This record gives sequence, structure tokens and C-alpha cells, in this order.
Amino acid sequence: MEEVFNDEQKNETNSEREQLQQHHDDTFRDENETPDKTERSQTNVNVFPPRKKSSIASVSHQSSSSMEFDGLCPWRCGQSVTFETLNHHVYQCNKANAHDQCPFQVLGCTYDGSIDVKEHMLIENASHASLLVPHVLKNMVSQDKTDSAMQHQAEDTADLRRRLENESTKNSILSNEVCQLKRELAESNKKLNSLEKDMAVVRSTFDVLLRELNSVKNQAVSEERIKSVEETTDKLKLENANVTKSVVENHSLIMRLDERINNVNSNLGDVDLRQQILENTSVGGRFIWKIDRLRSRIKHSAVGKVAALHSAPCFTKRFGYKFCTRLYLNGDGVGKDTHVSLFIVIMRSEYDALLEWPFRQKVTFNLFNYANPNDSLKESFIPDVSSPSFKRPHKEMNLAAGCPMFVTKERLETFILDDSIYIETTVGDA
Repeated sequence: MEEVFNDEQKNETNSEREQLQQHHDDTFRDENETPDKTERSQTNVNVFPPRKKSSIASVSHQSSSSMEFDGLCPWRCGQSVTFETLNHHVYQCNKANAHDQCPFQVLGCTYDGSIDVKEHMLIENASHASLLVPHVLKNMVSQDKTDSAMQHQAEDTADLRRRLENESTKNSILSNEVCQLKRELAESNKKLNSLEKDMAVVRSTFDVLLRELNSVKNQAVSEERIKSVEETTDKLKLENANVTKSVVENHSLIMRLDERINNVNSNLGDVDLRQQILENTSVGGRFIWKIDRLRSRIKHSAVGKVAALHSAPCFTKRFGYKFCTRLYLNGDGVGKDTHVSLFIVIMRSEYDALLEWPFRQKVTFNLFNYANPNDSLKESFIPDVSSPSFKRPHKEMNLAAGCPMFVTKERLETFILDDSIYIETTVGDA
């Protein structure tokens, strides 16, 4: 279903591109076919192709021109307009003559204010259309690239789901083994309790016989009676030794069962950790990390209970560099006790042999401010290729590198939302 949708999107984009190209060719036809100024003044044609308002608005917003277009009348009469309706609106706007600027200057128009702006808008109708077409085509190409990226992301998600199902199957097998070991342990405990009861009976009988033996000796009974009692005593001692041996053997068996259960529980913990990592691993070089229970974590960090926090691992791309983000809420190095320190850590992965070392991609940290998005804190740096932090890892993690004085502890308060902060780490052009 997703592939069909992508094909329909691409067909629609290609159709729009052909219509724009045809319109561009019609606009710049031979001069002999172009109507004179008088005829054009009588024809108020909208030459702009239908297109999303945000596409053109974004072009003007990025321009350094003094006259920006944000969806409202560029002459500031207060009416909402688009580039498509601008030619009609210029004749209705009562403020258009108060300005000497053309709204198409953000796209390259060279209007210098030598003639009335309304007359200029009519005369340069076709020229304005030619300035607009390349930007619209560029936005269509960008949409095609976005569709391709979404398709790759869907494939990565399906692969992660398959790996998660495999780990869940292993988890079920280990759980069944734990249940079986618990049943065996319960049976062993039953046998041990039974042996302890038998041993208590033997000891009681042994005590009675000892008392009888002492009594017989005191009463000077015949040697045969004493010999019989002694033989019985020897037998009881032998049985007692056998029972004691059985108890020791069962105790050893219980110890081994306990050790196996501990090993299985440890394996289950590893499986749970790997499952959590698979569920939270990000692929694409961009990872947003939510740190919740922030005030409690700050207190623990201040008293030294927790020195650093680590994000889930992330890959710059599928089979790319593996990294995570490390956060010191009480600072580290030169930022100790005064700042929050933020670092990137290059991690060892099974694909390192296929990658180029040392690591060279640009790293950007962004601390979101949801109350005032324009006040979000962003820091970027280019790796120092001579630093061991960016060499190929020989351990699980390289030395951390980044910003020891990323933000002061006082300023951090302005970024807290619902006892949480959000940090985005971007590697390369992600």
C-alpha cells in the first residue's frame, strides 16, 4: 500500500512539473505572438501556477530583501494574499502607490521604482512568472527526495521489528527454562525435608539406644545384650552417616540449581536490555533525547549518586557510525558545579571495518525551548581528527568529546517543561 501511494505521489509530481514547463514555454513564446501593451493592459491574467503557499513564502522568508512576503499584503493593507492573487490585488490595494518596491524583488525582479508599481506589475507579468517557476520546480524535486527517504525509513523500521520478534522468542525460551528449574528446585526441597525428618527419627532412636546401653551397663547385664546393643548402635551410626551424606549431596544440588537460576536471570536481564536498545535505537544521524524526572536527577548528580546520563545508541545511517549522547547535569571538567556538560561518544559497532576513520562529520547539539522556540540553545563543532575520541573504537566507547560548558545551571531552568528537557543530537547533514 505504501509503495502504491509513493508511485501516485511521484506521478502527480511529474504531471505538475510537465504543466509548469508547458506554462513556462507558453509564457516565453515568440515576440510576434505577444500582444502589445494596450492589449495586455486590458487582460488581467493570473500567470502563476497553483502551488502551496508555504513554498513561495519560505523563499521570501529566506531572502535578504527588505520587502518580505509572509502571506499578507506586501504593501501592508492587512489583506491575506498569495503570489497567485497578487496581480489582482495590486489594483484593489489603497496603499500600493505609497511604496516603490515590487514583492517579486525577493525572487530577482530588478524594479527600480521609476514607474508606478501597478503598471510595473502588469507589464512584467510574464517576467514575474519566469522568476517563480524555477523555485516551484525546485520544491517538487525536494518532495521526491523526501518520499525516497520515507521509503528507506520504512524498510529500517521493518528490519528492527523482525529483530525485536527474534529477541522476544529467545525471551520466551529462557522463561520456560526458569519455570522448569523452579519445579526441580521445589522437588529437591521436598526430598531434603523428608530426609531431615528421617534423620531426626534416627537420632531419636539413637539417643534411646544410648540410654538403654548406659542403663544395661549400669545394671551389669550380660555381655551378649551389650554386644547386641552395640551392633545396633553401629548400624544406626552407619545409617546416620548415609543420611548425612545424602543431605550434603542434596545441599550441593540446591546450590548448583541456585547458580543456574542466577545465570538464567542474568541472561534475561541482558535480553531485556538488548530489547530496550532495539526499541529505542535511531537510524539517520538525528536523535531527540527526552530526560524526564529532571529535578530528581539534578539532586542525585549534585551529591555524586549519578555522575553522567547516557542516551540510547544511534546510527548516522543504516550500517553507519554508532554513537550516543552523554550528559553531566552537575558539569564535568571546566564546567563542574556551574554548568551542564554535553558530549558525544563514538561507540564500537560491527560495521566499523566498513567505515572511514577518523570520524569527521559535523556534530550539532540543540536544547529545545518550547516556551520560546527562538531562544533554543544550539552548539555545533567539527571533530578534531587527531583526537582519540574520533579514532576507530577498540573498546565499547571512546573518550567523550563536546561542550563542557554547554549551558549554565541557572539558564537550564528556562528550558524545563513538565520536569523534562529535550536535547537533539544531529550528526552530518541529517
